[in-house]
Amino acid sequence: MIVPPDDPKLALRQRLRAARATYVKSLEASAREAFERALAITAAPVTRLARTAASYAAQGSEIDPQFIEHDLPSHAFPRVSDGNLFFHISSWKALRPGFGNIPEPDATA
Repeated sequence: MIVPPDDPKLALRQRLRAARATYVKSLEASAREAFERALAITAAPVTRLARTAASYAAQGSEIDPQFIEHDLPSHAFPRVSDGNLFFHISSWKALRPGFGNIPEPDATA
């Protein structure tokens, strides 16, 4: 999908990402981790029901889902191939830099 450069949603996303980045930069690393751990505790009643989680490797100011998904038995991570997005069952440790240098699973996963 090609988004026109004057799309108001694109501008809103850019503003919100900038605001998130500014906020996250203002946090001490320990405070950010504490927030992410608190989010994991809040999400636990729902995430405990999952057998597999569709996940992502956080970049920059994105919320790191590792604390939320710590005890889940299986994770499916996105991988970009030929301009398409595919999910592969993989472990966090098996992720390698891929499209846009974003960690993704091996194509054979």
